[in-house]
Amino acid sequence: MVNTECIMTSRIALCAGSFLLMVFLAVSVATADMIDDCDKSLDPFTESGELKDDKTLLENQNIKISGCTKVIETSKDNELVAAAHNNRGFAYLASQKAEEALADYDKAIQLAPGNGTYYKNRGTLYFHYLNQPEAALADYTQGISYAPEDASIYMARGVLHMNVGRGDDALEDFDKAIELNPDLPASYFNRATVYQQMRRYDLAIIDLTQCIRLEHQLVRSYAMRGLAHEMTGLRDKAVADYQSALEVRPLLVSHDQVREVARTRLKALGASP
Repeated sequence: MVNTECIMTSRIALCAGSFLLMVFLAVSVATADMIDDCDKSLDPFTESGELKDDKTLLENQNIKISGCTKVIETSKDNELVAAAHNNRGFAYLASQKAEEALADYDKAIQLAPGNGTYYKNRGTLYFHYLNQPEAALADYTQGISYAPEDASIYMARGVLHMNVGRGDDALEDFDKAIELNPDLPASYFNRATVYQQMRRYDLAIIDLTQCIRLEHQLVRSYAMRGLAHEMTGLRDKAVADYQSALEVRPLLVSHDQVREVARTRLKALGASP
């Protein structure tokens, strides 16, 4: 099993494969070092949950790009080189270099055409960065054909369907993602978003409650459940959720925007923050 590290982009995870476990124990120190660099985590948060500063993130991206480039230039193992292209594409995308990322994902797929994760990552690039939803859909669907047990690809395709107005298709994909991995909070949040769009607030509340149970630090989950409670006439529960949204420490700038919505709704309901 190949490990992965992921960052969140537009409610879905973009993942870089870790291939350290595929390296022979007799590998040279120099080779091991460049593989370590290529596997360097780009998680924007520290172990204590603090957001890393921009300088640290940029340094990590550059180290990852350099390490992966060395692997690509020196390794004769196609699987290893494909993983390096995937990881470097991941780092380029984190650096907002979409065209470079696309070239790397293309190469990774060329070298390992049966790897569903590579198709998912390229699909995410097409959809969220290059505004090519049909190309993204084709990649997600191809990725599922190679990795039918990977919940994250169903979730990625579901987000695409949700954003282009295909709610029923989105629900089908989120249902499958949850069936495959019932412990993934984002799947419940995304399905709840579709239910909200369909005004099926009772089902949205159920999914958001499960999402909060799995990841209680999600500011947006409390805010969205508050809205669902408000829309169904449950004022006190709505107030409690909006207040919870304000109590949870925001980790991203977008969370500040969500908290402002919660503050506005509390005011409208005549409640104090």
